[in-house]
Amino acid sequence: MTAVSRLWSLVVRGPLMVPVFASIFAVALALAFVPAARAQGVQPFVGGWHLDPAASELRFLSIKNGDLAEANRFDTISGLITDQGKAQIRVLLDSVDTGVDLRNVRLRFMLFESFQHPEAVITAQLDAALLRDLPALTRKEIDLSYALSLHGMTLSNHARVSVALLGEDRVEVASVAPIPVSAAKLGMAQGIATMEQAAGVSIVPVGIVSFTLVFERGSPDAPNTAADTASAPQATAPSAAGRAGCADSLAEASRAGGIQFSPGSTRLRANSGPALDRVAEIAKGCAGLRLLIAGHTDSDGAAQANLRLSRARADAVAAALATRGIARSRLQTRGLGEAEPLVPNSTPANKARNRRIEFTLAE
Repeated sequence: MTAVSRLWSLVVRGPLMVPVFASIFAVALALAFVPAARAQGVQPFVGGWHLDPAASELRFLSIKNGDLAEANRFDTISGLITDQGKAQIRVLLDSVDTGVDLRNVRLRFMLFESFQHPEAVITAQLDAALLRDLPALTRKEIDLSYALSLHGMTLSNHARVSVALLGEDRVEVASVAPIPVSAAKLGMAQGIATMEQAAGVSIVPVGIVSFTLVFERGSPDAPNTAADTASAPQATAPSAAGRAGCADSLAEASRAGGIQFSPGSTRLRANSGPALDRVAEIAKGCAGLRLLIAGHTDSDGAAQANLRLSRARADAVAAALATRGIARSRLQTRGLGEAEPLVPNSTPANKARNRRIEFTLAE
């Protein structure tokens, strides 16, 4: 690793803004290329390779209010390279670690929307000839092409990475220079706007990623799904922050939405499950505190009918949380109908925002 690379690694020791995510993934793929260079035979991928998560890091920096940089990382990643040279890296989005519980919740719910998109996946088809001279050089830089699937979108890109041999069956891939990534290209512009509103800050919509990824020779049958990793963190654990931290976490879960009903019905849609799981985890981390579940509707239909519907939907959410281990005695429900809209009921999009479930701490 060059002096410049080492310096950059120190500067961006922490993660960066989510948009930068793509860059980091690119690096991961580069790592996968290492095996190709390692082997000198005509079949360099025989036996497969797997990522060593304990020795690997995916870091990104987020910048807010003009010049305030915050360091972040992802704690749960996995990867492999098959006998055919197909490389894959998976990142569990819920494993984002900013060092602040509330900030973690905002990134998971508002930016990544991990209740709908739980992981990011990077793939590449490796060329055995690309690194055939690595055994003799021990280190070289390459341009790596990759595909990143994140937040429901798939982008193709490339990055400059450094590949170094660490031993007979071990290689390291690291970013050579900062890798900027636009939030808009990953469909995250609205998520950033939501975070800005929630936190009262301005966020630079471009992130910068750095990484150090290590692969070892091994079975391509090694776990290849980050979500299967035993060390995957719980959705949130706000109890350490006390009552205020629990209230903030519930507020963020409310803003994130994700709880949906069939039209005019109290039947929860199947895709509401992940959001309900998150609220249940928050409730478990706030042991001893009671939750208030409030239902809201738009202004379509009779006011009294909307009031009854909103109350019944709040009761349905309480029942769903009870099946997830939250004592029903800790859950208070209320229906507010169309009385407290977030925005005027003037457009279909506004009405969708007003049809919601909100969580707060009960008095």
